[in-house]
Parts: sequence; structure tokens; C-alpha cells
Amino acid sequence: FNLKRVKPQQDGQLSDSEAEYDSPATVEALDEAIRSYGYTVLRFEATRDLPRILADADVDLVFNIAEGVEGRNREAVVPALCELVGIPYTGSDAATMSIALDKGLCKRMLREAGVPTPDFFIVSRATQKLPARLEYPCILKPVYEGTSKGITVKSVVHDEGTLRLVADSLLLRYRQPVLVEQY
Repeated sequence: FNLKRVKPQQDGQLSDSEAEYDSPATVEALDEAIRSYGYTVLRFEATRDLPRILADADVDLVFNIAEGVEGRNREAVVPALCELVGIPYTGSDAATMSIALDKGLCKRMLREAGVPTPDFFIVSRATQKLPARLEYPCILKPVYEGTSKGITVKSVVHDEGTLRLVADSLLLRYRQPVLVEQY
């Protein structure tokens, strides 16, 4: 798991840095539920120390609800570590987690498989040339985030000027490309 420690509202500023993380109450409830079936529970937070801790752990199964620390493959770290040390785990495998978190890659794969998905493109800098086929309105979101991180009422745009302003803001705040999708 990854534990929420940051309050969503700090100093009058909205912080979504840990929006995907679980509250202490959620972790406690899962712990109690698993124990109620007679199992022993050891809690491991998905931090930079986890590889060492997991390699030395004597566990039969990892109940994975971790989001990871950073990067486009962060949700794949715990499944990959479990696979490396031979511990079974719950949830999707590392490849699935990586693909699902990368919205651009996931949408390209869906399209290749014939699954309809709205038109989209990726913005790496706010001044880049926009596709000629662009139709408004569009919605903008960080390409490697989940839990609606980076999505606000300003995310739906109706013109190029606003698209560039919102894209620039998201690029600066999240330090990753932005998915622009037909709304």
C-alpha cells in the first residue's frame, strides 16, 4: 500500500499529490478483514525500501493495493518485485499496470485492437504544432496519472488559446506529457 499523509487542502492550496494513496482507515479495514479469515498480516508500504524488505519477507501472498512512488511505471513496481522474488500477489501483472497507467499507450493499443476511443494526441510542450484534425471541445489530463489527478473544471477547453494555457499549466505541475482527447 501507499499511505495518505498529505491533507488534500494545505495552506489554501489543493494538493492531489497523494490522491491515489489509501487512507489509514482503508489499510486498517483491509488488515482486519484479512485477519478475520485467520491469516497473519504484515504491512509493507511501497517505498524505496520495499525491494529489500520484500526480498527478506517470509510471506505466502502479497495483497497489492500499492500505487507506487513516481514515474510512468510506478504501479507496476510491486507486481514486478513480487515476480522477481517469486511471491504470488493479487491484482494485475506488471505489464498490464504499466500499459493501463500510460493513457496514450493504452489508447493506441485499444485502437489497434478495434476498440473505439475518442481522438487524441499527446502534448509535450505547450507551443507544439496542433493536429489539423483537432475538434473542440477537448479534455486535457496528465498522461501518466490516475484518480482524476490534474482534471478540474478548466480541463475541458473550447479553443486553441485555452488549450495551450491548460496544457502549459499541466506540463509544469505534473512534469509529464498531457493527453488531449476529444470531449
